[in-house]
Amino acid sequence: MNVQEKHLTEAREDYLEALLMLSNGGATVRSKDIANFKKVSKASVSAALSTLDELGYICFDGSRAVRLTERGRAVADSTLKKHNMFVDFLVNCLGVDIQSAKESACKMEHAIGSDIAEKFSKFISGEMKKSAAKKNACKDGGSRPKNGKKILDKKLGVANKSAKCRKISSKS
Repeated sequence: MNVQEKHLTEAREDYLEALLMLSNGGATVRSKDIANFKKVSKASVSAALSTLDELGYICFDGSRAVRLTERGRAVADSTLKKHNMFVDFLVNCLGVDIQSAKESACKMEHAIGSDIAEKFSKFISGEMKKSAAKKNACKDGGSRPKNGKKILDKKLGVANKSAKCRKISSKS
């Protein structure tokens, strides 16, 4: 980790993430847009953007519009990807309501690095595929596609009885 990365706090990552979301589609973003989006004062935004500019994560154009640098975009993309991954996991796997999921994801996205996020994403994807497949499972262990016929274990010539359903979420 280099010196500049040590200065990238959760709050600064949130500013980069907000800038990415606001500039989606090439929109011009000014500090007042970020202040309105984050519901913070213009002075807070100005201080944060000044630091992010010094660290090389953003730049200002001639009209004082804020833009992500390549480096800032990489951090913002990673942060937003982790945020969306956690929201998806909390809502779809654990049954958490969307607002609580968004609030929790905002905290969780800063707690893990990109390498762990990638592994977690692959795990979630695999579990969701397993869960979807199990929704089509018959009581005797075979699975039933849309046409209603059982899928038989080709080795045994019988319905696969080794499939066991595992529920990831439960509502209290």
